[in-house]
Amino acid sequence: MRVSLILVKVYALALFSLYALFAADDAQLALSLKAQTEFDRVELPASPTLGEAAACVQSQAGLLPVAAPEELARLHYRKGYCTLVGAVITQNMDAYAAAAAEFDKAIASWPLRLAKGGKKSPPEPVSSGLKVLAAISRLQAGTGESELAEIAAAVQSATCSSNVMQTDVCRELLDTGKLWLGWMALRAGNLDEAGAGFAGSSATGWPAWVAGQRAFVGRSYRDAAAHFSEAISIWKSRWQAPGGPAFLQGLGPRPDMASAFVDLGGAELLSGNIKAALDTLDAAIKAAPGEARPLFLRGRAHEFAGQMDQGLADYNLASRTAFANAQEQASGEAHLYRGIVLYRRHDFARAENEFSSALNFDIPAGMQPDAVAWRQLAAVAGGACGAAREYLERSLAAVSPYFPVEEARSLAAECVTVQDKMASRSVNKVILLGHLGKDAETKFTPSGISVSKFTLATNRRTKDQQSGEWKDVTDWHNIALWRTENVANFLLKGKQIYLEGRLESRSYEDKEGQKKYFTEVVCEAQSLVLLGGGGGRGDSPSESSGDYDRPVSMPRSAQRPPSAPPAAPAEEFNQGITDDDVPF
Repeated sequence: MRVSLILVKVYALALFSLYALFAADDAQLALSLKAQTEFDRVELPASPTLGEAAACVQSQAGLLPVAAPEELARLHYRKGYCTLVGAVITQNMDAYAAAAAEFDKAIASWPLRLAKGGKKSPPEPVSSGLKVLAAISRLQAGTGESELAEIAAAVQSATCSSNVMQTDVCRELLDTGKLWLGWMALRAGNLDEAGAGFAGSSATGWPAWVAGQRAFVGRSYRDAAAHFSEAISIWKSRWQAPGGPAFLQGLGPRPDMASAFVDLGGAELLSGNIKAALDTLDAAIKAAPGEARPLFLRGRAHEFAGQMDQGLADYNLASRTAFANAQEQASGEAHLYRGIVLYRRHDFARAENEFSSALNFDIPAGMQPDAVAWRQLAAVAGGACGAAREYLERSLAAVSPYFPVEEARSLAAECVTVQDKMASRSVNKVILLGHLGKDAETKFTPSGISVSKFTLATNRRTKDQQSGEWKDVTDWHNIALWRTENVANFLLKGKQIYLEGRLESRSYEDKEGQKKYFTEVVCEAQSLVLLGGGGGRGDSPSESSGDYDRPVSMPRSAQRPPSAPPAAPAEEFNQGITDDDVPF
């Protein structure tokens, strides 16, 4: 009896265990069906919703703890795929990183898929599409450093035979990987590699963009603008259509529309289509109001159109925008734009300083040759016709097409002309501003031409080497002023004047027969400007009369007005030169 009871209990326990086992299988089967259904709702539509993606992630996460080892790769792939869909919709960097982590787990779990087939089963390579997904996710999250090599390896050894991922999905992902290889080559400036990466994908717009870049480099700006316009038109229909692109298409490189408008506007500007350039650059500024480059190019467009005031306003705004974007106000780009403003205002010295500052701070590599050339151009425009001209001519080979090359060459040519003239001639020019030391003595040549002679005092300050004190030193100059009929009566002692002339030296014998050498400044009356100060003869102008700073004329027949007794000369005008030293 006891034995029978024990057998009954054992039988009941077995039945209960078998029932529990079937119940567990049913629950797991339900989870599997739910996970598959939720994944199908994400994978099959071209543009799944964010809610569908979230439900898919939850269902895969619920199945993972109870799944068999050989199923882990498939479930991690599905969870990563649905997480990536949500990341593309929300553009959340953390979601991209989470998707990459799931794809990495799928790759790590890949060998466990062989357990069900036994030890003799041949190894199955990891799906290339899965590797591309992992690399793209890290690329979008900005968390990796070897995405280019990973994508290149997956594309070169393509494998899409796995039942984890549909074959057509795998192949489309490989095409997307090629687009990323082309995009990264384009970003590095390698147009040949970019063209190879974009081959066969004209519907993406990238081949047209590469064709535009090639035309731009070849200075075929009209063709460049046409190719850029084609690419932008495709991108608008692909990326800005209602609902956006399909999910797998959206995994490809996304064009920067604001930057594209800038490049198109630049090509239109250089091709001579100023109106189109202004419209396109307006669109670029609207798309990215915080960018300085489109403001600068719009300034160039206004300058090309002869609208200098509007051009200067845009240059100034570009400089201020670049400063606003800079870290700690250290922006070489901002200094470059401000230097152009000053150059166009003919403030060449300050412009040169700004261009030097542009080179001392961080500046985009493509702008550096322009900054170097602008600096030399400002130096040449400011009068430096020596080494600056040679440096300017050398720098023109590397400048961008937006630099005013013809203007620079013309200025350099003028510099050469000036140098040649100065090399074949000498220069003898004197500029003086000072006070008369005595009334001018006026005489006439036999032909009736008047010449007035007088001494002129100029002051300078010098530091005493022993006492360290600053002292005023007066220098005296002998002046011979020709054709003074209209001004002779105003050349009075103490009068302040400005004149330009030349130095002439000659010799003569004094009363004792000794040879003397005499130097004087010879000038024409038309180079004379009567200023204020000192001359107190009658109606002659003085500092308080308001008539200084303007030449004064008087008819030759006019008589000198009655004069008051001469004022005592100041000590600084006591030059110690007597009439005996003047040979007439």
